[in-house]
Amino acid sequence: MLAVPKWAEGKPFLIALLAPQFASSARDIHLAFRHIRERRIVNHQYPMPALPGWFAMYRSHSKPIQFIRAFCSGFSQFGAEGIELGEMFLEATRLISRGKLKPAELTPNSEGIKHILPLLQSTLSASFQDIEEDFSDPPLDPSVKDSAQQLLRDMELESSFFILVLAPCWLLYREHPTRLYRKARLGHLDALEKLLRLDPLLLHDHSIGRQIQSFRLNNKTSAYQTLIEATLKRPKARITRKKMKYATAGLISALSNLMKKPLSEPEIRALFDAVAQDADNSPIDTDLAESPEAFAKAINRDRSFWLQTLLPDKKM
Repeated sequence: MLAVPKWAEGKPFLIALLAPQFASSARDIHLAFRHIRERRIVNHQYPMPALPGWFAMYRSHSKPIQFIRAFCSGFSQFGAEGIELGEMFLEATRLISRGKLKPAELTPNSEGIKHILPLLQSTLSASFQDIEEDFSDPPLDPSVKDSAQQLLRDMELESSFFILVLAPCWLLYREHPTRLYRKARLGHLDALEKLLRLDPLLLHDHSIGRQIQSFRLNNKTSAYQTLIEATLKRPKARITRKKMKYATAGLISALSNLMKKPLSEPEIRALFDAVAQDADNSPIDTDLAESPEAFAKAINRDRSFWLQTLLPDKKM
């Protein structure tokens, strides 16, 4: 593998480490969402959840994140320590954005850099090796598969909400389900329809059901019919490979902005082209818009969403 490590040369460490991992993962992750309406992820079938606990997930955005933290800690190349480091970075970024911490306070001295540099280089090398192995599409280790299935069972409520609601809501609507649920409870028709298309179980939520019936009782027959039919329909958009890559490009852009080392549209495009070269022996990533302006617009749109997600306001 040559193109991806070459792209990372000269980039800040966290960008060189994270951006290639994200870009390489964006190729196939959309396949995991093919059967979310049937409450199935790959070969794992989720049972009907206890509805009070399920609806509570909409009011607490932190609980579903516990699953992705556990999943990344156990199955990603970064491990638990890497996840903790990432969380520390985000918390420091939040403090800096609110004027409670100065960037200079996080800069290590020359002695600290001397000790940490070999570790950083080793981590980066291991990351590139992990990506290269993934491109070769090796068979999944049975023990890893069993461990993943066990995690899905152990954190059934959290994992099902993350996979079936939270992640699709991010990808399809560019909005956190907690925000969308808040709007739906206030009677916003568009929010109600979006959520019911994504999660028909919300038809039985007390607050949502009351809003639906209010349309009927106020003779808003068309709106009422729209919401009832929404429970039988899929979301209007689909989670495609292109959509995943655009969302990932926005995430990479957001992270580089948080690090005060913003990546340009050509730099982000070059990363996806490098992944295409190493993974598929293709000179460019054909899923991306040919027009630099169109791709830059998509990056900007998704960057705004990710910045809002990574640095949530206090109401969230």
